[in-house]
Amino acid sequence: MKYTTLYAQILKQIEAGGLKAGDRLPHTIELAKKHKVSHGTAAKAVRQLAADGYVSRVKSKGSFISSTQRIGYFELNKEKRIAWLFKGDFSTLITTTYIAESFVKANDHLVKNGWEFVPIPVRKRSADDYLHEIKSAHVSGAIVNDLHMPGLYDGLLQMKIPFVCTDSLNFDLSVHQVTYDHLKAGALAFKSLYSRGHSNILFFGNYQKKGRVNDPDHEYVWRSFEQSGNMEHIKNVKAVFVEWQERALMKRDIRKALLANSGATAICTIPVTFYLIIKELLEEDDAFTEREFDFVVFSTNKNIPPIRGRQPDICYWNSGEIGLTGAKLIESILKGNVQSPRIHYTPVEVLSSVCTRKD
Repeated sequence: MKYTTLYAQILKQIEAGGLKAGDRLPHTIELAKKHKVSHGTAAKAVRQLAADGYVSRVKSKGSFISSTQRIGYFELNKEKRIAWLFKGDFSTLITTTYIAESFVKANDHLVKNGWEFVPIPVRKRSADDYLHEIKSAHVSGAIVNDLHMPGLYDGLLQMKIPFVCTDSLNFDLSVHQVTYDHLKAGALAFKSLYSRGHSNILFFGNYQKKGRVNDPDHEYVWRSFEQSGNMEHIKNVKAVFVEWQERALMKRDIRKALLANSGATAICTIPVTFYLIIKELLEEDDAFTEREFDFVVFSTNKNIPPIRGRQPDICYWNSGEIGLTGAKLIESILKGNVQSPRIHYTPVEVLSSVCTRKD
C-alpha cells in the first residue's frame, strides 16, 4: 500500500465523522500494524495529513485531529488551479516541441477563461514523491501529458483529483484521453511504404527499461502496422524496440539492428531521435555506403531533414490541438459537466515526401 492510499483512508474517516476534532490518531506503529504497511509509509501519511491541516502534532503526546483545519490561499483558490503533469523538467517545455505546443495551447485557453495553469514536471521521481508535490499545489484538476505511471493514476483517483490524459493511450484506463489515432497511424504508415513497393520493412519504437515493457503508445502503433502487413501477406515486417538511454548506446543498438537486417529497404520510426541517428549512420558510417531506404517518421514537426537528399514521409498530427482539447475537457469536468470517459482522437495523416518538399 502506498502512503497516499493510507492518507486517503484516514481522511475518509475524518470526513465521515469517524475521527472527530480532538481525537487522538493512533500511533504510527499502530497504524502500520492495522493497515499492514511499513512504519515509514504510516509516518509519511501522518506527516502529509499534518501538512494539509487535518492533524495537529503535539510533541511527546501524539497526533490529534485538528479542531480547525488550516486553509491557506492555495486551498481557498484550488477551484481555479489546474496542474499540467509532464515528463522531464521545466526545460522540456522549451526543448521538446510536441510538449511545448500542447502546453501553450492548453495554457492559452485556460488562462483566458480565468484558470491558473500550473506545470509540475515529474523529474525522475517516484509516483509517491510526485503525488506529494501535486497535493501541496492544491489543484482541483490535472492534465496528465504523455506519462505512463499507474501509481500516479491511482494516487490522483484516491485524492479525488479529476484528470484528463493527453498524448498517450491506455485502453485499460477509465478516464478521458486525448491522443492521435494510433491504430490508424500504424495502418497509414505501413500503406505509405507498401505502396512504394517495399516488402522488407523495419519498425523502430522505444523500449522502457524501468517497466520492462515497450512504450505503450509505440506498441499500439506497431500492432496496427504489423496487422496491416499480415493482411497483405508480407512476412518481412520486423519491430525493433530500442531502450531510451545515452545517445551513443542507442546508436550502437540501432546500428546492430540495421546490420542484422541487411535485406530491409524501408524504415518506419516513431522517435524522431532514432531517425536522426539513422541519418548519421547512413551518411557517416562506411558499413552503410550501399544501403538505401525509404522512411516514414512520426512527428508533430513537418520540417524533418532529408537523408542523402531523400525526404521522409511524415506521419503527422497537431499536438497543439491535443492540448487544447484536453484543456476544454478538464474545464468542462470541473464545471460539473460530467460525461462518460472516452478516447478523443485528433486527426492523423501521412504527408508524402512530395508534399513535404514543397513546405
